[in-house]
Amino acid sequence: MQLVRSLCKEAGMNCYFETHIDRLSEDPIAFDGILKVCDEIGPKVEVNADLSHYLYRGLDRRTPEMRHILSRVGHMHQRMARVHGDLSVQVEDPEKDWAEKGVTWNAFEYSVEALKGGLSSRAVCGESGPIHACTDPLTNDAKMVPLLKKMAQVADGKETWPLSSNPFTV
Repeated sequence: MQLVRSLCKEAGMNCYFETHIDRLSEDPIAFDGILKVCDEIGPKVEVNADLSHYLYRGLDRRTPEMRHILSRVGHMHQRMARVHGDLSVQVEDPEKDWAEKGVTWNAFEYSVEALKGGLSSRAVCGESGPIHACTDPLTNDAKMVPLLKKMAQVADGKETWPLSSNPFTV
């Protein structure tokens, strides 16, 4: 990780390691340990938060390890996931889903601690698939744009959580 990070830094590029199942970041306790070792030997490692990989497994974001990982987030992409359910879901009515504290609200709430630190990429991107229950990823991502904008505003300090209104209400 440090070699890749150093090469990117020399080239003037950001380098992020993604939170992901089936990768070294799958286990938050182990990933936290890896980040701490990296801190001792070189440049700070940044995280690309695809928190759906933790959210759908029901992992507690308030543990010391998760808080450390979230503090390292420099980029984020969002996939709508159900806790103990689907890794990727189609959101038919985002406004209603938010009002009912569904997957859109859960994704935002789970991401707040990471967003509060700002994002070095200054971007929150959609990532729907196609995978699992999401059969039309481009439409699903397009529907999520108001949510992604509000997340970016929280990261930029222009909005606070909890939001004062439904991001999907026009």
